[in-house]
Amino acid sequence: PMQKHLLLDILSHKININHMEKETKEPDDEDTGQKSLSDFFVKDGSNGYNSTSVPEFYNHTLLKKDLITYKSFQVKIAKKSFYRNTLVVLPTGLGKTIIAVILMADVLEKYPDKKILFLAPTKPLVNQHYSTCLKFMDYDISKFIVFSGSVPQKKRKMEWGEKQIIFSTPQTVSNDLNNLVCIPSYNLTTGS
Repeated sequence: PMQKHLLLDILSHKININHMEKETKEPDDEDTGQKSLSDFFVKDGSNGYNSTSVPEFYNHTLLKKDLITYKSFQVKIAKKSFYRNTLVVLPTGLGKTIIAVILMADVLEKYPDKKILFLAPTKPLVNQHYSTCLKFMDYDISKFIVFSGSVPQKKRKMEWGEKQIIFSTPQTVSNDLNNLVCIPSYNLTTGS
């Protein structure tokens, strides 16, 4: 029971993952410190950014070229989210999923062996996020999977170990933890 609660806390980000903080110091607004994001900020000599020098598209080595329209607020939110737990609250249609895609690309670039668990409250939203990520990410499609209650537990148990980017509902993940279908190994000392 103790281990199960600890795993739930890790999955819900209640535990601060210290290894990322040790390796990566959050930059201030003047020095992004992260090549994939800082490449897209061009200073105009004043204390603001020159909107005429902003690129038309946001490009990244793990994203398909020229598909994501550059919106500075999305890039700034993704940049900040890389360094701390973040809750993004925006109206429908302003690109929360795009922010997640940008963040996923940055995480996979810096930590290529880490897993990503993308949660959504309903199965239709899980499928929508999965499709959006496939559309924009230039990443091995065989590493993506959607988990739902309709996928047999035996198959999910095998896939937890093999897949890197998992899309699911919190209920499916909770059920898998409760039934010991997924026991992610996690060392709190090393972060791996």
